[in-house]
Amino acid sequence: MDGAHVEHKVLPEFDGEQWNDVLWMILPEPAGPLRVRVRVFAPRAWPVVFQAPLALPPGEWQGHIVRPSAEDGGYVIEVNPLEPGQPGDTLEKALVQPEYYMETWYDVLRVQIPAAQETLEAEVRVYRTPPDLPVAVEYDAHLPPGDWQGFGVGLSRLNTAYVIEVTPVDFGPRDEVKGFISRFAVQPEFNGQTWNDVARLMVEPGWPVSADAHVCVYAVDH
Repeated sequence: MDGAHVEHKVLPEFDGEQWNDVLWMILPEPAGPLRVRVRVFAPRAWPVVFQAPLALPPGEWQGHIVRPSAEDGGYVIEVNPLEPGQPGDTLEKALVQPEYYMETWYDVLRVQIPAAQETLEAEVRVYRTPPDLPVAVEYDAHLPPGDWQGFGVGLSRLNTAYVIEVTPVDFGPRDEVKGFISRFAVQPEFNGQTWNDVARLMVEPGWPVSADAHVCVYAVDH
């Protein structure tokens, strides 16, 4: 149906005996079951730009600077829990997002476990896209707060995944509040005729200002 889209993520989950990386998918619209072809890629040879053992307290949106946002590359996060959990224990969310700190934009790793879980010890790695990875599309975007803005990447294709890079474009005085881009993804969407891969970004709802950013989408096909 027109407007249908698929959201997806991979996060660790404890099954009562061991931690497994689990693919989560959802078709949010009220529609019948959708047949899909799924492929999951592992960035085994990609450069590692952050690696550390972390203690993740319940419900805390913990942050760690990875590197300046001006440096090229998108990111993939790997979380390896170091101790057993309870059945169903998982991560609530994990991403690398641009944040303004001490007059510089930085890419910051943010990881959170549910508030009902016990503190989790985990080894966390952040991979950067290789410099030879092809660029599918690039955009300059103006993002008002709360607007889940979309940009076409192309027809949904078998055997191709995407990694998105967001670099804020700094306009205005240094002491001005900056737009906070808190959500971004590439997802398949149906326009009534074809399935298309769409890059979507959003500035935190309720944030006082919009954000301007350069968006680069890398294609992974092996």
